[in-house]
Amino acid sequence: MAKTIEEIKEARTKLNDKLDKLKKAESVILSAERQAASKVLEKKKYLLGAWALKHMPEIEQKAKMDGFLTRTAERALFGLEAKP
Repeated sequence: MAKTIEEIKEARTKLNDKLDKLKKAESVILSAERQAASKVLEKKKYLLGAWALKHMPEIEQKAKMDGFLTRTAERALFGLEAKP
């Protein structure tokens, strides 16, 4: 069965459209996976922080955070002076 050039072009267009839809679906799935991973990481950070607040003496918290925090507003949360 011989196909005309127009039939081949139409078939290629349909395949390209399908490929575009698959790429969009893949993008949506990858975005959802990244968001889920981000939520897990945020939950871990929250729980680790809660643990540190409960189990570390305040003086130790300040000492550890002093070397870690650079932003003035964040340092103020722990009663630390702004870094020059």
